[in-house]
Amino acid sequence: MEKQKRDHIVNLYVNYDLKSALEQLAQRRDQTLSSVIRRVLRIGVPILQRLWDTEDQLLREQSELLHEVKRAEQGSAAGKEPGGNAS
Repeated sequence: MEKQKRDHIVNLYVNYDLKSALEQLAQRRDQTLSSVIRRVLRIGVPILQRLWDTEDQLLREQSELLHEVKRAEQGSAAGKEPGGNAS
């Protein structure tokens, strides 16, 4: 049995400034507030997903780089002789 995809209601609390900006956008294009919010979500969700994916990738790369630097520092510290004689 296949599930039917249906619309769902989402209740949100937003501050006055955000609601006013959304209402202005709706009036500007003679749209309902709901249609503007749906459009903003359709556009914004993929952008936010890509942004977070990029942030995750940067954090992984930064972590890997820090581990490499730490290994290199430990390797160079192991090669030094105690007493500081460098001849």
